[in-house]
Amino acid sequence: MVKAVFFDFDMTLINSKNLLERSYRDLEHKYSLSFKDLSMREIVGMPHKKFIKSLIKLNKSKHHWKEVLDYDTKSMERLYSNARLTNLKFLQDLNERKINIGIISNNEEQVVLRCLKNKYNKKIKIDFVLAGKNGEGNKKKAFLIKKGLRLLNLEKENILYVGDHPNDICAAKEAKVKCVAVSTGLHSPKELKGFHPYKLVDNLNQIKIDLI
Repeated sequence: MVKAVFFDFDMTLINSKNLLERSYRDLEHKYSLSFKDLSMREIVGMPHKKFIKSLIKLNKSKHHWKEVLDYDTKSMERLYSNARLTNLKFLQDLNERKINIGIISNNEEQVVLRCLKNKYNKKIKIDFVLAGKNGEGNKKKAFLIKKGLRLLNLEKENILYVGDHPNDICAAKEAKVKCVAVSTGLHSPKELKGFHPYKLVDNLNQIKIDLI
């Protein structure tokens, strides 16, 4: 029986491609950093701090990674402050059915929370957020899935993990939980299918909790 759904954040709960691209342009302008050696698909699959460090290394920049990380985080907080979660009705339905909701993200905690607390999304009850600022940014998602289970005192059979990236599927398999892959990100259904998720859907509304 499903008692909780754990979600990836970017490209899964929020259509953030344009927001991320705007933050990258801001970094290019502020620090003269080029993104030509990093694709968007690579970036969204790695922790935020790792992405910043990789960007600085590839550009042989003299800027300290912490300065760039802090600047980019504040920039994204502003960008995400008015962003709407997608499929709010699906999330409201989970709340009404007393199914716990957790978020596990490579993004920074304060960015995720800023989005969740805005006027569009604040009615959705989220039970936990495991993301960058609270020290989770370098942890593998499989570790965070297991931590989420402990936080809610649930067994592996009681949760679904939902994500848009092959890394999400691999993390769920490593944690030995069922993964629903959703093709709302930068990977095609065919690509995601190749990683053998438990189920593959086009959007969150196609997830039928009663049938899992």
